Amino acid sequence: ALLTWVVNALQAWQQVGHSSFVALVPLFVIYFLAGYYLLRYPLGWSSRQLVLLGGVCVVVMALGTGWLYPRWQDWALMLFYSNRSPWAMGLALCVFVLMLRHAPQQVPPWVHGLGAVTLGVYAMHPLVMALLARGGWLLPLGGGGWLLQAVQVYAASLLLARLLYALPGVRRVVS
Repeated sequence: ALLTWVVNALQAWQQVGHSSFVALVPLFVIYFLAGYYLLRYPLGWSSRQLVLLGGVCVVVMALGTGWLYPRWQDWALMLFYSNRSPWAMGLALCVFVLMLRHAPQQVPPWVHGLGAVTLGVYAMHPLVMALLARGGWLLPLGGGGWLLQAVQVYAASLLLARLLYALPGVRRVVS
């Protein structure tokens, strides 16, 4: 996690963004390895400790962004809210472990339905954002419209992923 954050910090400091998802794949190895080990070797922390650690991660992300945003603008968001941030990784892993603690039969069927297309939603959202922006449907980033915009992009990406999932030949691509 520290290595990915150092790379992220250097990109922010140099003001160099990433040009493709392929270049980020090595940075995601930490998620794959952490998920594998957390699944195979359960963490001995209580749920309360995990919720507390996840909350600390959220607070650090918010405070760090608030402190650096006046100077670094969008690069502060990349540094603290990016999926390469150790705080985002910590939060994701806390949520992952908390979700592992629920027996599969306790998960509602609609969650399994969403899970089947999660990769598709993630893969489709940049395309959906580009199409919404081209059509003039994307909201400006300022103010409180970000929540509505996030819901809008998620809903459209989910709809597209579910439509593609319904096609037998394409199902494996989005699931």
